[in-house]
Amino acid sequence: MSSVQTKVECPQCKRQADAEFNTRSREEWISCGHCGYLYETKIHQSKHASATPRYTRRETLGYGSARYQTKTCIGYQRFSFQKNKRGRYVQWVLDNAESLIFATMTIQQADGDWREVELLGEVPSEQDIDDSHIRSEQGGE
Repeated sequence: MSSVQTKVECPQCKRQADAEFNTRSREEWISCGHCGYLYETKIHQSKHASATPRYTRRETLGYGSARYQTKTCIGYQRFSFQKNKRGRYVQWVLDNAESLIFATMTIQQADGDWREVELLGEVPSEQDIDDSHIRSEQGGE
């Protein structure tokens, strides 16, 4: 399986979104981590090998997105909100605050702009990440 991954402009919020195209199956998707926009083209497999492939396209407008990192993970989790689900995420953050390093959500403001809100902790920037313990464990400095 071979795919091409790149960054494109999100059709909804105009920020940078992730895009992937599978060169074998010709499936593609665009996912925006800011507003939650999702576009995907999927193939429907047939029982008959000689059948012409059928594709379905789906476009879902975003209602925001969320990122969080637990104390037991190296990386963070990211997902998009479905309509009217943001309140459940905020409640989940409050219920699980002791096991989280940080939690954010991206929301659309009244003027139409998108803004990331820190709900818990401080989101680390690339410069703040201390990976010296990883290098030392791998026999580095």
